[in-house]
Amino acid sequence: MTRVTPPIPQTEAAFQQAVTDYALTLGYQVMHVRRSTVRQGRWATATSIAGWPDLTIWGHGRFLLAELKTDKGRLSPDQAAVINSLRRSGVDVHVWRPRDWPAIEHALTVRTRR
Repeated sequence: MTRVTPPIPQTEAAFQQAVTDYALTLGYQVMHVRRSTVRQGRWATATSIAGWPDLTIWGHGRFLLAELKTDKGRLSPDQAAVINSLRRSGVDVHVWRPRDWPAIEHALTVRTRR
């Protein structure tokens, strides 16, 4: 198992980069929908679903989504609704914060048997 001790991220972007780098190191593919427009003075992503999780991670017989927050960050109502809907549909969805690093390592190193 590859263990990575990430730097303590100061921003959500730095945390996202640490998670992305770790997943890529383990041989996963990672997709992030980047913020691309400003609507009503706030950044928005170019998806048709408000609240869609930050990262799509797949490989090794697995598919998961992850919403990333700082240790003090909160889910928006849209994010909570989408995550709950995805979970009810059987999708492996996580909300990860820097303090959750051991859980992130576990989630990305558990392999699905085929």
